[in-house]
Amino acid sequence: MPCTKCKEGKYKWGKTGECEYATKEACESANHKYKMQPTPLGKTYEEYAKELKEYNLSSQRFDFNDMKTLAKLLKESDKLDSKFKKLRDKAADAEVEYGELKVSTKDEKIKNDEALDGIIDVKKENEIRLEKAAKKAENAYNKYSDVAKKAESAKEKFDKEHQIVMSMKGEIQSFLLGFRGAVTQVEKAGKELGVDIPLDKFRSAIDKLDNLQQSYKA
Repeated sequence: MPCTKCKEGKYKWGKTGECEYATKEACESANHKYKMQPTPLGKTYEEYAKELKEYNLSSQRFDFNDMKTLAKLLKESDKLDSKFKKLRDKAADAEVEYGELKVSTKDEKIKNDEALDGIIDVKKENEIRLEKAAKKAENAYNKYSDVAKKAESAKEKFDKEHQIVMSMKGEIQSFLLGFRGAVTQVEKAGKELGVDIPLDKFRSAIDKLDNLQQSYKA
């Protein structure tokens, strides 16, 4: 029956002992006589513990392979997380730029329409004022045309970035499906062996990546 570490840092003898030893050596020294007593199998607790440890290691080798798979998936999850954030930010910037130019286009269109209306009014008064108004309308149209072209270009840029992000969302969703399956497989294997395998960090990575890809609603 081995000495085990308690949550507060001290050690206890077996599963039912009290957490009263400062070090593992102190625990084993104080319970040395128990380690040397024969178990119902005819061996000492120390011999039985050694055989049990060797059995557990041999029966859980495939768990290490599963854990390596999870570690690899976790690393890939971090890469996808970083890549998706960059793509999402680029798409957001493109959307903001397009939104601003869209407003500017509307404002310039209003000015252009007003300038065109001004041509009619000025024409009735005299040719000189008509010439000035036409010049003003020409300038207004040039500005409107320039802004409209930029807005169209910005929209194309946004559409392109949006499609890239949506494609990335699909890739992440497929990845998470495999990631969740791997975690479930490890958890099932652990239950069959009666082993408590810590999987919180993998589930946390899954939730983090899932929330990230769902955050993009454009």
